[in-house]
Amino acid sequence: MDSNSNSAPESKNEQTDTPSPGPVRSEDRAILPEPKRAYSEGNKEPNVNPLPNIRPIEWFQLLANCVLAVIGIFVLCVYWGQLKEMRMATKAAIGAAQAARDTADSAKETMRLNERAWITYGMVNNQLLDNQPIETPVQIGNTGKTPASKVTGDIVSELLTRGQSPAFIYATGHPRSHLRQSTILPNQQIHMNVAVLKKGKARPELVPYTSGIRKRLESGELFIVVYGTLTYSDIFGVSHWLHFCSFGGPHIGSNGPQKCNEYNQVDSNQ
Repeated sequence: MDSNSNSAPESKNEQTDTPSPGPVRSEDRAILPEPKRAYSEGNKEPNVNPLPNIRPIEWFQLLANCVLAVIGIFVLCVYWGQLKEMRMATKAAIGAAQAARDTADSAKETMRLNERAWITYGMVNNQLLDNQPIETPVQIGNTGKTPASKVTGDIVSELLTRGQSPAFIYATGHPRSHLRQSTILPNQQIHMNVAVLKKGKARPELVPYTSGIRKRLESGELFIVVYGTLTYSDIFGVSHWLHFCSFGGPHIGSNGPQKCNEYNQVDSNQ
């Protein structure tokens, strides 16, 4: 009896001491286990290494790559500076070469201007005689330092009325005097008389100096004009040309046609 009575309460206590499972809370349902932390001796705090576990050889390779990168950047900067200096030097060399070329060309042009042939024209006053051809002496000379070759040209002498301008026509059918000279030496002059010719004639006919023409010249109603064109070559093989026009008469003075003055021109060939 006693044994049974003692055993019963013990079983009852065992039942009451064991807690019965209650309702499971949501915050307790998914609790992950904490990671294991390494503890150093004598230190209860976890020993967390912020850097990955890199071997010494890898550190050496990383350092070598950094050094090579710095060297590469330095070399690139040096090459860039050299390239910039080379470009500047090339530009300066090109400029110097162009300046030297311009200087040489200028010296060459100056030498040619000083040494080339220069053909000139001059009109000489002449005393006209009654019933004689109306002729005007002209001079074609070379004032340059070297000979002029292949000198050719046409020269016209006309009687024009006051206010009239020359036509400067050298085509067939217009009377003119022709000049052809193989060579004119420096300081040499070619003299020729250019006569007034009748227009509209198949063969050249001279115009005589009559009393009627003399009176019209003396009154200023008429004047004599001489104009022409010449071409020639210098010793450098350069072709040149010359246009000239002059006029004369007892009362013409410098009041000749403006077109005559404008016709006096020379080339600028080098």
